[in-house]
Amino acid sequence: LEYTWDTSNLPPGEYKLKAVAWNGSKKGEEFIMIKIVEAREFSSSSEDGSYNPTDRNVNSTSVSRSDAGNKYKYPKVSKWNGSYGQFRYRELSGGRIEVDPQWVAENIVTIKLPGINQYVQVHRLAADNFIQAFTYIQNGSATINGRRVPLRNLIKTMDGTYVTRHVNWDPSRGLSNHSWGTAIDINAAGHFRYVNPSEEPYDPNLILWEKAFKPAGFSWGNRYGDSMHFEMLD
Repeated sequence: LEYTWDTSNLPPGEYKLKAVAWNGSKKGEEFIMIKIVEAREFSSSSEDGSYNPTDRNVNSTSVSRSDAGNKYKYPKVSKWNGSYGQFRYRELSGGRIEVDPQWVAENIVTIKLPGINQYVQVHRLAADNFIQAFTYIQNGSATINGRRVPLRNLIKTMDGTYVTRHVNWDPSRGLSNHSWGTAIDINAAGHFRYVNPSEEPYDPNLILWEKAFKPAGFSWGNRYGDSMHFEMLD
């Protein structure tokens, strides 16, 4: 792509622009840094002085695409994950990846989860949903075998939110939604499997799904045998 802007009316400085491309079915976007320096006069380069634009006010503009310097260090590009965007990354060992730190700085935030008072990193656009789910957990309860139990007591372990990796740490598979900071694993031990609601009505993750994560807009990984996993879908 070739970018052209008229910067004649802009004061000197650095500007950050967001460029969006749309082909009718998929959208792509990236940030572009522009540096505008002080206007300066130009003297003639010809011996006879026929070209001497000393009366022109011209801005010299340096344009660099945000990923131009990173496309070699982070050569791969993720899928487009709806409103959560896409990022450049590079492969690491063991199914892990390293995400372009510029994307991380612009999209990943740290929040405190109500009820358990734990800090986690999530995508900025999913932060409200995480807080809502854990507000339900903070304030809610369930009746288990005739006894009222606070929902927060059903969480034994928190097993990851923003974790940059492939699905199941397998580099032959696609990227996990944990890489976008839109997923959370809870009570991993004993929940890398399908929970049968009719046979296990008191399973803690089933209860958390029904009373907290579902009303907060999350999907549950139980349908594909990963009942520890809750994620936001665009």
